[in-house]
Amino acid sequence: YRANGYLLRRFADQVGHAASADRISADLAWLAEAGLIATEATAPDVTVATLTARGLDVADGRAVHPGVAKPRPTA
Repeated sequence: YRANGYLLRRFADQVGHAASADRISADLAWLAEAGLIATEATAPDVTVATLTARGLDVADGRAVHPGVAKPRPTA
């Protein structure tokens, strides 16, 4: 439940979402402001994001947050 911005950007690229480093940083800041993740600057230009309990609830569909898509039903 923890990753740095660089790895998140690479993952986004692999699943077909071209995202700039600025976009990833802005999205991480938005999620942190919403209390869904905690961020930590571990080095210049390196941000590590850690999922919070609230973030996990939203990701699992147990809670809702405006601007975050609900998980799709599983088959």
